[in-house]
Amino acid sequence: MRAAGFNGLSPASTRQPIVRQVLRGIRRTRGVKPGPNQKQPLLTSQIRQLVETCGDDLQGLRDRSLILTSFSAGGLRRVSAAAVTVESLEFCDAGMIHHQGRSKTDQEGIGRIIGIPFGSNPATCPVTAMRCWLEASQITSGPVFRAVRLRKRRQVPMTHSKTYRGHNTCQIFAQ
Repeated sequence: MRAAGFNGLSPASTRQPIVRQVLRGIRRTRGVKPGPNQKQPLLTSQIRQLVETCGDDLQGLRDRSLILTSFSAGGLRRVSAAAVTVESLEFCDAGMIHHQGRSKTDQEGIGRIIGIPFGSNPATCPVTAMRCWLEASQITSGPVFRAVRLRKRRQVPMTHSKTYRGHNTCQIFAQ
């Protein structure tokens, strides 16, 4: 329409708020095609295998807590897991509550409350893993998942590194 000399905003323009809202609703209802590089989600058995490789040192406690919390919280993205703070966690009789702020799917920053229950197996309980990590690391405020400086590098074999990526915990619940 601009080529025809119309300078105003057309009622059918995608810049109109009502048109944007309709298009957003269509995307939400019909969905969008998965990207060409979409990876397979991790399954519960694979999560257990990952947790079994975590040691009892600080790095292992942190990794166990990170894996189990991300999985149990409905699949946190990497950036959301990195944003978990001690202040955003609340321990209760039913487990743990995470008060998540702004995220990729919450651009308005409304936030959401994520309940993380106790696990049936103590070895894979996210609440127990988080308590162990916070106690061992002596973290009392600020970011929960921090770097652990060690001299040795621990390698965890990942047989399908081209199939899985670091943010697969958020894909577990997408299907």
